Amino acid sequence: VKESASAPSVAQRVPAHRLMRWGVECLASLGMPDESALLLAQSRIKMSLWGLDSHGVDRLPHDLDFLSRGLTHKERGIAIESVSDSTARVDGGQGHGIIVAHDANQLAITLALITGLGAVGVKNPLDCGAMALYTKRVAQGKLLGIAVSRTDNIATEDDTETPSSTGGTMVSISLPRDDGSLAH
Repeated sequence: VKESASAPSVAQRVPAHRLMRWGVECLASLGMPDESALLLAQSRIKMSLWGLDSHGVDRLPHDLDFLSRGLTHKERGIAIESVSDSTARVDGGQGHGIIVAHDANQLAITLALITGLGAVGVKNPLDCGAMALYTKRVAQGKLLGIAVSRTDNIATEDDTETPSSTGGTMVSISLPRDDGSLAH
């Protein structure tokens, strides 16, 4: 619906559970498996609730566009290229970065619980969102979580890559406090 220049837009509050249900339905309608659709919708909602709308629900139309054009894998999973006692390297295969990063994060948690240290490097994901999605999850398990993301290129409308003026390194660190709360 096109608004006239004189008509103000009206913002409405929508409960998070309704947005999540809507997001899951939209993603699933384009063939994303239910578990992946739920994980992506939950992540987008969390980021919006944290005030990170640039990575939150506002990005859902972008996710849907990519899915509809077949530009991101609809299947869940990461390809483990190498693994040692405490480390792994995985290929996200141009899959949705949030889903890839959650799976890689779970692998890092598993390695840390077994050996005391878990470090996983990920290559070829698309849009992994806010790093706090992963470090907070680690800290909730009473572990120290550190996530680093490096962005040098962005895809343009014609799917070519160009140097990003907003690229750079993002770091998130979360750890459990003695009282059970999380420090970020």
